[in-house]
Amino acid sequence: MIAAVLSLGASTIANAFLLYPVLQSRLNILITIIQIIVLLISVPLAIAATKLPSYVPDTPIEKLLYNINFWEWSQFLTLQAWMVALYINLLIEF
Repeated sequence: MIAAVLSLGASTIANAFLLYPVLQSRLNILITIIQIIVLLISVPLAIAATKLPSYVPDTPIEKLLYNINFWEWSQFLTLQAWMVALYINLLIEF
């Protein structure tokens, strides 16, 4: 949960600093779509994190919404895709 909050905060700060170059680029739609996906994944990640104390070891997780590992990996992979798209965007523009 701490890593998710830090990554969300870091991506928000990075978006604030890189807002103008992203809006002026040719890949701005792709970067915006990926960032929206990252923000949407934050909601189920927060829900899964609130259910974590009630998890009993060695029992299967029945609902995907409560599977914190799935949502953490989804958040991580979409943030990686966003960073790669942003890096390619900055290479193209500058």
